[in-house]
Amino acid sequence: MPIAGIGIDLVHIERIEKLLDTHGDSFLAKNFTEAEIETCKPNRRAAEMFAARFAAKEALMKAFGSGLYSGVNFGDIEIVGGLNTKPEIQLHGKIKDLADEAKVTKIFLSMTHEKEYASAVVVLEM
Repeated sequence: MPIAGIGIDLVHIERIEKLLDTHGDSFLAKNFTEAEIETCKPNRRAAEMFAARFAAKEALMKAFGSGLYSGVNFGDIEIVGGLNTKPEIQLHGKIKDLADEAKVTKIFLSMTHEKEYASAVVVLEM
Protein backbone atom coordinates (compact mmCIF):
# COMPACT_ATOMS: atom_id res chain seq x y z
CA MET A 1 0.00 0.00 0.00
CA PRO A 2 1.22 3.53 -0.72
CA ILE A 3 2.45 5.79 2.06
CA ALA A 4 0.22 8.82 2.54
CA GLY A 5 2.49 10.61 5.01
CA ILE A 6 5.26 10.31 7.57
CA GLY A 7 5.95 12.39 10.65
CA ILE A 8 8.50 12.46 13.45
CA ASP A 9 8.78 14.48 16.63
CA LEU A 10 11.18 14.85 19.55
CA VAL A 11 10.13 16.22 22.95
CA HIS A 12 12.34 17.27 25.83
CA ILE A 13 10.85 15.45 28.83
CA GLU A 14 11.77 18.34 31.16
CA ARG A 15 9.45 20.59 29.11
CA ILE A 16 6.54 18.26 29.84
CA GLU A 17 7.52 18.05 33.53
CA LYS A 18 7.41 21.86 33.73
CA LEU A 19 4.02 21.99 32.01
CA LEU A 20 2.70 19.37 34.43
CA ASP A 21 4.07 21.32 37.41
CA THR A 22 2.82 24.69 36.16
CA HIS A 23 -0.53 23.81 34.59
CA GLY A 24 -1.30 20.35 36.00
CA ASP A 25 -4.74 19.04 35.20
CA SER A 26 -5.56 21.85 32.74
CA PHE A 27 -2.54 20.87 30.61
CA LEU A 28 -3.58 17.23 30.77
CA ALA A 29 -7.23 17.91 29.92
CA LYS A 30 -6.26 20.07 26.92
CA ASN A 31 -3.80 17.60 25.42
CA PHE A 32 -4.78 14.08 26.48
CA THR A 33 -7.88 11.93 26.65
CA GLU A 34 -9.24 10.64 29.96
CA ALA A 35 -7.97 7.15 29.11
CA GLU A 36 -4.45 8.47 28.44
CA ILE A 37 -4.47 10.37 31.73
CA GLU A 38 -5.66 7.28 33.62
CA THR A 39 -2.90 5.22 31.99
CA CYS A 40 0.00 7.64 32.49
CA LYS A 41 -0.68 9.79 35.55
CA PRO A 42 -0.31 7.08 38.23
CA ASN A 43 2.96 5.82 36.74
CA ARG A 44 6.22 6.86 38.40
CA ARG A 45 7.49 7.74 34.91
CA ALA A 46 4.39 9.75 34.00
CA ALA A 47 6.27 12.68 32.46
CA GLU A 48 8.13 10.34 30.10
CA MET A 49 4.90 8.62 29.12
CA PHE A 50 3.07 11.90 28.51
CA ALA A 51 6.07 13.22 26.55
CA ALA A 52 6.08 10.18 24.25
CA ARG A 53 2.35 10.55 23.63
CA PHE A 54 2.76 14.29 23.02
CA ALA A 55 5.48 13.49 20.47
CA ALA A 56 3.20 10.91 18.82
CA LYS A 57 0.43 13.47 18.46
CA GLU A 58 2.84 16.02 16.95
CA ALA A 59 4.25 13.37 14.59
CA LEU A 60 0.74 12.44 13.45
CA MET A 61 -0.09 16.06 12.66
CA LYS A 62 3.16 16.35 10.70
CA ALA A 63 2.31 13.18 8.79
CA PHE A 64 -0.98 14.78 7.76
CA GLY A 65 0.76 18.05 6.92
CA SER A 66 -1.78 19.87 9.05
CA GLY A 67 -2.63 20.28 12.65
CA LEU A 68 -3.73 22.91 15.06
CA TYR A 69 -4.20 25.33 12.17
CA SER A 70 -6.86 23.09 10.64
CA GLY A 71 -8.94 22.86 13.78
CA VAL A 72 -7.37 19.65 15.09
CA ASN A 73 -6.61 19.44 18.78
CA PHE A 74 -4.59 16.92 20.74
CA GLY A 75 -7.72 15.64 22.48
CA ASP A 76 -8.86 14.24 19.11
CA ILE A 77 -5.80 11.98 18.99
CA GLU A 78 -5.66 9.10 21.45
CA ILE A 79 -2.65 6.87 22.02
CA VAL A 80 -3.68 3.45 23.35
CA GLY A 81 -1.45 0.67 24.57
CA GLY A 82 2.25 1.16 24.71
CA LEU A 83 3.00 -0.01 28.25
CA ASN A 84 3.54 -3.67 27.47
CA THR A 85 1.73 -3.70 24.16
CA LYS A 86 2.12 -2.17 20.73
CA PRO A 87 1.01 1.48 20.81
CA GLU A 88 -1.79 2.46 18.46
CA ILE A 89 -3.51 5.70 17.50
CA GLN A 90 -7.26 6.19 17.63
CA LEU A 91 -8.68 9.23 15.88
CA HIS A 92 -11.69 11.31 16.87
CA GLY A 93 -13.32 14.49 15.60
CA LYS A 94 -11.64 16.65 12.96
CA ILE A 95 -8.50 14.50 12.60
CA LYS A 96 -10.67 11.43 11.90
CA ASP A 97 -12.41 13.42 9.17
CA LEU A 98 -9.02 14.37 7.69
CA ALA A 99 -7.94 10.71 7.73
CA ASP A 100 -11.16 9.64 6.01
CA GLU A 101 -10.75 12.37 3.35
CA ALA A 102 -7.13 11.29 2.74
CA LYS A 103 -8.25 7.64 2.54
CA VAL A 104 -5.84 6.62 5.29
CA THR A 105 -6.32 2.90 5.97
CA LYS A 106 -3.61 2.26 8.56
CA ILE A 107 -1.50 4.26 10.99
CA PHE A 108 1.84 2.93 12.17
CA LEU A 109 3.30 4.34 15.40
CA SER A 110 6.59 3.89 17.19
CA MET A 111 7.40 5.72 20.43
CA THR A 112 10.48 5.78 22.63
CA HIS A 113 11.83 7.67 25.62
CA GLU A 114 15.19 7.70 27.31
CA LYS A 115 16.48 9.99 30.05
CA GLU A 116 15.94 13.48 28.60
CA TYR A 117 13.94 12.91 25.42
CA ALA A 118 10.87 11.20 24.05
CA SER A 119 10.33 10.61 20.36
CA ALA A 120 7.71 9.21 18.03
CA VAL A 121 7.41 8.28 14.36
CA VAL A 122 4.10 7.95 12.51
CA VAL A 123 3.52 6.51 9.04
CA LEU A 124 0.16 6.84 7.30
CA GLU A 125 -0.85 4.20 4.76
CA MET A 126 -3.49 4.54 2.07
